[in-house]
Parts: sequence; C-alpha cells; structure tokens
Amino acid sequence: MINTLKPIFENSSSLQLFTEFLGITLALAALLYWYGTRSFAVLKKINLPGPKPHAFVGNFPEIRKAGGLHEYFLKSAQKYGKCFTTCFGKAVGVVVTDPDILKIVMLKEFPNFRNRADFIPDIYMHPLHLSMLIARDDIWKRVRGTLTPTFTSAKLKQLIEMMEVCVDTLEKKVKEIADTGSYRKQFTYTIF
Repeated sequence: MINTLKPIFENSSSLQLFTEFLGITLALAALLYWYGTRSFAVLKKINLPGPKPHAFVGNFPEIRKAGGLHEYFLKSAQKYGKCFTTCFGKAVGVVVTDPDILKIVMLKEFPNFRNRADFIPDIYMHPLHLSMLIARDDIWKRVRGTLTPTFTSAKLKQLIEMMEVCVDTLEKKVKEIADTGSYRKQFTYTIF
C-alpha cells in the first residue's frame, strides 16, 4: 500500500500540501460538530436522563421513529421516568409528566418559568409577541398580571351555569343530527 502511494507523494511539497489539506478538513469537521452539539452541554449540568441527541437534529430521528411527538413522549416517559430531557434541533428541553411537579412549576413557581421555547424567528413575531403563549420577560409579566384576576375560581364558578346551558344545547343539536342522519348533507363536499 505504501508503495502505491509513493508515486503520488514523490516530492515533499505535495505531501505537505496533502497533510495541510487533511488537517484543515479535520479541523473544520471538528468545528462543525462542536457547533452542532454545543447547546447539548447543558444536559450534563442538569443531570436528568434522556435520549442522547444527534448533532444539529437533536432527537428528531427518535421522534420520527416513534411515530410522532406524542408517542415519543409516552415511550420516553416509560423508559426515562417522569422527568427527562429532549432536544428539538439544537434547542434543549425538559419534559415533565409528573402532575405534582407540573403543579409546582405552573402555579407556585410560575414566575421563574415564564419564558417558553422560542421556535418562531423574531422577524415573524411583531403582532404575536404580545400573546401570552409567546410573550417573553416583561411583556409576559404584564399580560399575565392583567389576565390572572380574570380567571379566579369565584369568577369561573359563575360561568358554570352558562356553560351547562351551552353544553345542553350542543348536546341536543348533535343528538338531533345523529338521529336524523342529516349530518352527511351538511358536512360533506362534492369534488368535481
């Protein structure tokens, strides 16, 4: 094998050029791999179980293999427990399936967990950045402070009677449609 490579590298300049090219290529490959996995370093610090993410794509191959996000979460919860990590691309997330921990996070410690994952680029956010689902930091605090008094348990209890009337009306209409079979006429389209 060495004898077959000897004619290619007869002079030292071509050997030096090849080693420089190989070194630069390896350095670029290592830099590219580091860039694709650098956000996963936080996984070692938080010390939660979870599937090992792949560079740039995170756990998307496992999600696809499981048949969707819901199935992936169910299988991962069975395998790793009630709290585990997962990665969507380069974004690291923690999945919590324990109702007691969720209650603490969503009620008692909610101000400490106010920012959600940022999946939408900022250029598309202008009208949406005021939405409670997407708002961040001080905007989120202001929106939540405005909405919190609206949904007290006393105010929600006042709505129960109105909701029961609406549900009863909906139930009657659905039963009427189901008994007559007229839903086929109302909810079908003809395609030519």
